[in-house]
Amino acid sequence: MDDKLKLVLVDDQEDILETLEIKIPDLCDFDIEMFTFTNLQDATDFIFENPIEAVITDIHLGEELGIDIFEYCSYLNKGIQVIALSGDTSKETLEKCFNAGVEYFLNKPFQDEQIQEALSKVRNHFQYWNKVIKDSM
Repeated sequence: MDDKLKLVLVDDQEDILETLEIKIPDLCDFDIEMFTFTNLQDATDFIFENPIEAVITDIHLGEELGIDIFEYCSYLNKGIQVIALSGDTSKETLEKCFNAGVEYFLNKPFQDEQIQEALSKVRNHFQYWNKVIKDSM
């Protein structure tokens, strides 16, 4: 991982994407490079072809389910951290997120501090593993 946290944002509502693009850099004390998508296919194509560390995605993307991107990131076996956003806090949805390996779940409407905390944990996760790997060489 370089100095920037590479983050994919996925939401079918462009206003949510715009809000996140504006808020996230102000909330974090580290550099973030963001890539935004309004559908799963474009997002998964990008994730497959580019090194990224984290994904923030809505669970319900129109006809698509964001849960599919969680499983895809896990399948790639690249250590991608996933943060789910949703207003759907049903037991079924939360269990699906947990079982798919979602690291963090943020209930809409989310608070700025929740995004900040989740991204800081993601950053710390990668810094820790980079150090462990570097120290083993």
